[in-house]
Amino acid sequence: MRHFRPSRQVCTRAAGTIPVNDLTTTDLAGASAGAPGGNGNALALADLGRSRDLDNFSFGQFFGNMAGKVGRSLTNARNDENTQGLLLSQPRNLRSSESEVSLDEEAANLVAYQRQYEANAELVRILNQLTETTINIIR
Repeated sequence: MRHFRPSRQVCTRAAGTIPVNDLTTTDLAGASAGAPGGNGNALALADLGRSRDLDNFSFGQFFGNMAGKVGRSLTNARNDENTQGLLLSQPRNLRSSESEVSLDEEAANLVAYQRQYEANAELVRILNQLTETTINIIR
């Protein structure tokens, strides 16, 4: 099996397309205007992290407090959701226990009602025949 390896000419040509500028280390953003070779901007950024510009908190403290508030709000929302779920399930459980229906028991009752209906129908038929026979005797 043969592997493809780009030639040095391809790599050189690709690297040659990257633009380059004249900046030196003294022109980097870490240096301040008063000290071009120093680290004034980096020191100013470090001081910014310790300053108390946000409600008398440092940046780290401010964002830590904000993250804590978000965490507490999330926990409260989850607790409220859980409580609402329990409050909803309680009446559902009560309703299902009150209206619990046994299908086997209802099927047995239905068969018993059908037999009673058939027995009553037979009674009515016999009474009808007796009445008819009595009327025929009287005539």
